Amino acid sequence: MDSFDVACSVSRLTIHCGDPVAYIPMQPSKYQEYKISDTNSNLIYPWCYYVPVGLPIFGKYYDYGYIDEIEENEATKSLCETLGCDIQTIVGEEGDLPCSGMFVHREIYDALVAEMYDEWGGESEKTTRARAEGRYDQWAKFAENTVLSRESDDIKLLLGQYEHKEAMASFFGPRIEFETIAEVCQSLVEKKVLKKEMIDFRMFISALHACNVFFFPSMNGYQHGNDYQARTLFQASLTIAKRNIEESKKERAEDE
Repeated sequence: MDSFDVACSVSRLTIHCGDPVAYIPMQPSKYQEYKISDTNSNLIYPWCYYVPVGLPIFGKYYDYGYIDEIEENEATKSLCETLGCDIQTIVGEEGDLPCSGMFVHREIYDALVAEMYDEWGGESEKTTRARAEGRYDQWAKFAENTVLSRESDDIKLLLGQYEHKEAMASFFGPRIEFETIAEVCQSLVEKKVLKKEMIDFRMFISALHACNVFFFPSMNGYQHGNDYQARTLFQASLTIAKRNIEESKKERAEDE
């Protein structure tokens, strides 16, 4: 089979062989009312159609629709245990995938994690991250009780399971939508590992919402992309964004 590239689901830029990527394993959303066959003309949440089932898998894009040089860690180990397969199956190398996937160029992923703005141009990265850290700490507190409850008959610890689920929900989003990734990450929280990576992914989800992007597999029209046409698209998009920002600044100044 001929080699081919894929597109970044966030930027729509073509990802070429050897480019660093974040690969996000996903499953169809079970509880949202949105369906592919419905006559939807707009969506509200990034998880309307698909929801992530694990933290991003980092590696480099390989020429045949999957990634190699995978950065394996406790998160990939837990994901494999939950899905009942090895990492090569999840990223597509062995075919017969257990879930869908979404490619994101690693530079795009890192940029969205590092910079957050509110709709008025204020830098909200620090407050958004602080909120995520607080929710993580709440989850970790209940996770510690869960570990203790396995070794104890203390009924108060057992009764904390509902609150534990709510703590998990407040980290990623609605618990019923994020139940699989919460299960995958539960062991990470109990082991107190990859806290930053979990918070980074929560930042990424917030950035998707802000950028009007939803979890979905990408398409790549040309076998190896067309960066020239992409340049036209992004130059026009940047012109519009800059114009909108200047108009917004002017309106706010007039209101003051």
